[in-house]
Parts: sequence; C-alpha cells; structure tokens
Amino acid sequence: MLITHYGNEQTNLLIRECRHEYEALIPQIPFIGNKNPFLIFLIPTSRYLAVYRVLRRKALTIEEAVQLIYLMNEAEWEAR
Repeated sequence: MLITHYGNEQTNLLIRECRHEYEALIPQIPFIGNKNPFLIFLIPTSRYLAVYRVLRRKALTIEEAVQLIYLMNEAEWEAR
C-alpha cells in the first residue's frame, strides 16, 4: 500500500524513519500491566503515533496523514 503511494525507495526510507520514531517512543509508553485489556489499544496506537509524527515531518496535512494511517490499519486487519 505504501509502495503504491511512494515507490520502493521512499517506502523503505519511511519505514526506517517510523521504526526509529517508534523506538524513541517506546520508553514513554506507560506500563499498565501485563494483562490489562487496554493493551490491545495502547500498543497499536503508539505505533501509529510514531507513523503520524514521521508523516507530519514530511509535510503531509493532518488529513493526508490520517488517511494513510487508516489505509495502513485497514491493510493490517485484512492481512489477519
């Protein structure tokens, strides 16, 4: 899905930047317990926050960033 929007090279760069941003964000995620039912929301939301931050730095509008994150989430659910 990203390759369609950005091509191979830009997609690989974007993925690397998102991973780096997520790695920086991980220590800031609060520990809410190992069996907390809200973990199913906290972890993916943190991952998408990292993606959002990278897309905004790339000068995408909020609407463009949200649309792309929505499509990524949709593709992830369809792959399950």
